[in-house]
Amino acid sequence: MKKIAWVLSVLLLTTTSALSCDVCGCAASSQNIGIIPVISKNLVGVGYQWNRFHSEPHHGETSSDEEFKTYQLWGRWNTLGGRLHVYSFLPYRINKRWNGNKLEQVSGIGDVQFQGRYFLINQSESEKVWRNVLQLGLGIKLPTGKFNQVSDGIMVHPNMQAGTGSFDKQLIVQYNLRYRKMGGMYSFQYTFNGVNKQHLQFGNKLQTGIHGYTWFQKKNWIVLPQLGVTYEQAAKDKQGSTFQEITGGYSYFTNAGIDVYYNQFGLLSQLYIPTKQNLGEGNISSSPRLNLNFIYSF
Repeated sequence: MKKIAWVLSVLLLTTTSALSCDVCGCAASSQNIGIIPVISKNLVGVGYQWNRFHSEPHHGETSSDEEFKTYQLWGRWNTLGGRLHVYSFLPYRINKRWNGNKLEQVSGIGDVQFQGRYFLINQSESEKVWRNVLQLGLGIKLPTGKFNQVSDGIMVHPNMQAGTGSFDKQLIVQYNLRYRKMGGMYSFQYTFNGVNKQHLQFGNKLQTGIHGYTWFQKKNWIVLPQLGVTYEQAAKDKQGSTFQEITGGYSYFTNAGIDVYYNQFGLLSQLYIPTKQNLGEGNISSSPRLNLNFIYSF
């Protein structure tokens, strides 16, 4: 348990689809696990994420509200003598859209993801006052979720589908610097989205942020409060060779969280509050985003 109190944390930022919108709505889906100690152990976790958006009237359509819930089973395996972390994610999505009095809902297994993160520098178990951890990672998302579901005889908008239908790749960089019980982390992830069978390509996405953290410990209990800022940017979607209107954009978030650990168990919570945004050419607004995770280390 002592190792948990001082080992450097890992921030997991994986993204499964780009911010985008057209006359049928919008979607943004991210998997932000939060600060996770216990670098030298394996993990299994259950996660929950909640997003909500409001789309202003455009192209003759009425306004709409979209809600995205994700329940996720995930794990992390420690390999190559602790030099490599391998992650896997299995999401289940429930997406809803309200347009006036009409409710459109889609649910199902989402796209499975895998990541490998290699430690270029790992001083997590060093006795030094200043400690550094640097990871470089690659990821892939497989088109396992349905992307052609129908509601009331009409094809559901791509952003409302459980999957994207494309193979996507991710580049990940994380750097963690710690001094005694205080630390800071920089994270970077870029997602290269592929083209699905409907010739639709969601815009590539950048997600980066800086987070500060500290902890308090009493016997087997550890509390880790954290505060940070996050920037997300998505390119416009493409249908064939044509860029789609009312897609792409950027958001700045202030995010705060608190993680509570007891022995091998952990409860992680994060709230992302948008401070500045321009989504879908200004036609979309995002509500705060909530992430919860329960983990077990072994």
